[in-house]
Amino acid sequence: RLIQLLRLAKRERPAIIHAWMYHANIAVSAVVWGLRPRPKLIWGIRHTPHHRSTTKPFTWMLIQWGRMFARSADLIAYNAEVSRQRHIALGYPSSKSIVIPNGFDTTIFRPVEDAGARLRGILNVDRETALIGVVARFHPIKGYDVLLDAAQHVSESNSEKAFVLIGRDVDETNGELMRWIARRNLGQQVHLLGERKDIASLLPGLDVLVSPSRSEAFSNAIGEAMACGVPCIVSNVGDSARLVGDTGLVFTSGDARALADVLTEFLEAGDARKRELGVRARLRIQELYSLEEVCDRYSRMYATLLAP
Repeated sequence: RLIQLLRLAKRERPAIIHAWMYHANIAVSAVVWGLRPRPKLIWGIRHTPHHRSTTKPFTWMLIQWGRMFARSADLIAYNAEVSRQRHIALGYPSSKSIVIPNGFDTTIFRPVEDAGARLRGILNVDRETALIGVVARFHPIKGYDVLLDAAQHVSESNSEKAFVLIGRDVDETNGELMRWIARRNLGQQVHLLGERKDIASLLPGLDVLVSPSRSEAFSNAIGEAMACGVPCIVSNVGDSARLVGDTGLVFTSGDARALADVLTEFLEAGDARKRELGVRARLRIQELYSLEEVCDRYSRMYATLLAP
């Protein structure tokens, strides 16, 4: 594959090669050595290393190799400030680093007036039931155990609520997840929707999105929910708190009781306060993280790199 990539680069003679993720970054660093004239090289990193135990062995090895190969890059573009800082601590060059966050298409991710009624119909719950959502694959760093512990605490209140869990392997075939739910007696309150392709139509129906992650770089799920006018409760990892700003609530990662307290605070807030947070969340995405704004930042990066 490296030979194929080299042949492609020789044929196309690019001014810039922009690689994405560790495997591609290493690959293009090897390829550019065989190109004359040498194109400018940008590494794209969209991950925050957490613990070796939660990272695939080969990916962890590539992260370590990156310390040597990274100096071949002209720029390293991270999608989160915390990711930039973590990689610099690992030995990646700080002088070549920039941060460009993820962008969101606010014409696709937007408020939908009857989305709540539609989602409650899918779940077969009453219209007064508060819908608390999580959108994440099933993985230790995503904190589903923390969310379920918090749900157990919150379930002791009298208000009706449903926890809507969406993501890869988040369904009834996941024996471990099903045991977690049963152990906490949450079978009636937790709804598993698995991996879905209609996220843009489901998100606007939520009352609040929770991100209980133990590690993040820059969460798409949070930004998409905000663009849909949904307030978010997030753990203090990655750039999650930076993303929500003053439009959401933040809790200490891994602390289920803290999440339960913050979630209770939100659920007990008046409808006007909840709507206000949702409106401000969408406005924040439109002003700072729209797809147009982020594309413009990439364009300026390319232009700067090619400037004489």
